[in-house]
Amino acid sequence: MYPLKQLSLAIMIGSALALAGCASKNAPMSQEEFSSAMAQSSASADSLLEKGQREDAVKVLEDLAKKNPGRKDPWVRMAKIHFDGENYAQAIVAAEEALQRDNNDRTAKSIRAVGGLRVAAQSLTDLRGDVELKGDARSD
Repeated sequence: MYPLKQLSLAIMIGSALALAGCASKNAPMSQEEFSSAMAQSSASADSLLEKGQREDAVKVLEDLAKKNPGRKDPWVRMAKIHFDGENYAQAIVAAEEALQRDNNDRTAKSIRAVGGLRVAAQSLTDLRGDVELKGDARSD
């Protein structure tokens, strides 16, 4: 019976250590660790953008955002990249993600506002060219 207790204890200790190892891998980054990871991700994104690989640059930042779900910085950077690429719908989505994490971020607010205006302006331009929209406002 004694060896069985030792085996049970060994299994429990092994399980506890395995769980502790898993928990440490998913532990949130400290501010210093996150700042370093963000700097590395930004540098990678810049390098990819110089090569014209916009989607890959966004992917690098998405990976960092997944690892740090409470941080706004990767979302703000993705919003800027989408905005600069004239992908205003995605820029607005990324800006909204940033604002969910920090409702006072001015960059995200600006991207959301200007991106929305550019989408609206393009929509109006498209509507103006539509020959069926020649009546009054009520019928249109």
